[in-house]
Amino acid sequence: MREIKFRAWDKKSKRMIYDIQDAYDGLKGFEPREDDSAFPTSFGRFLDEDGVVVMQYTGLKDKNGQHIFEGDLIVEKKLNFYVTPTEIKFERYGWNVFGEMDFGHGASGDLRPEDCEVVGNIHENPDLIPT
Repeated sequence: MREIKFRAWDKKSKRMIYDIQDAYDGLKGFEPREDDSAFPTSFGRFLDEDGVVVMQYTGLKDKNGQHIFEGDLIVEKKLNFYVTPTEIKFERYGWNVFGEMDFGHGASGDLRPEDCEVVGNIHENPDLIPT
């Protein structure tokens, strides 16, 4: 059974908040600051909040055991060099890398999570996004 986890990018304070699925009257590992008075305190409110971007865990881990979330930027090592970082997105039928390859189906040429490394995400590392 796949582990269900979510994280959220707070657009105002520009920080990532993890395990928001556990939000009820407070957040695990989240200490509200003065400017957080209107911040969501329940998971449902996170989903409805315009000031945050909610991202789901794919259920996959990279070669270092790091959880891969929607919005993460990954690289795959090929022939002793890393290819350009690509973004993980959820599309019609599942997790894709820029919508070009299915992620983790094992078919020839498909990207395998155990061959990849998370190098950042689209919110904290926009400089890594290919142009």
